[in-house]
Amino acid sequence: MSSPARRNLTLRMSTTSTFLTPAEAELLGRARTGDDRAYGELVDPHRRSLHAHCYRMLGSLEDADDAMQDALLRAWRGIGRFQGRSSLRTWLYTIATNACLQLVRRRPGRVLPREHGPSAGTKATGEPPLAEKSRTSRRSRTARWRGGRCWRTATKASSSVSRSS
Repeated sequence: MSSPARRNLTLRMSTTSTFLTPAEAELLGRARTGDDRAYGELVDPHRRSLHAHCYRMLGSLEDADDAMQDALLRAWRGIGRFQGRSSLRTWLYTIATNACLQLVRRRPGRVLPREHGPSAGTKATGEPPLAEKSRTSRRSRTARWRGGRCWRTATKASSSVSRSS
């Protein structure tokens, strides 16, 4: 196959929606026109697994519910931007992951319980309780999500920084 023909085939393959079934494609078309029932039918098969994904990321049912609601709202608003270059499930998981990460960033630091405070031999200073601090930088946490070599590089960089401090 010649180079121009190969490029043309690659272009056709990248713009063709091969990840959607005909029924999903029809529901997607209706959802893009504002049909909320079609959107519900399109998303319902993925709802349980998305909720479980959010729960695993957040560790709280209430936070998982909030993240799910936020993710499905974002998906509804962005349904016109879904290009079909990936499966609908992949697109929804990406949106749910980003909603969970945003919720984690907005969440205040957790406070240490009193029984884990300073020992009895120390003086109480009246300062506010210690808040949990992350040991890694935001950059290394982001790199860890990407996996592969970035993860190892970020882990080495953050461990050398924590050793020096």
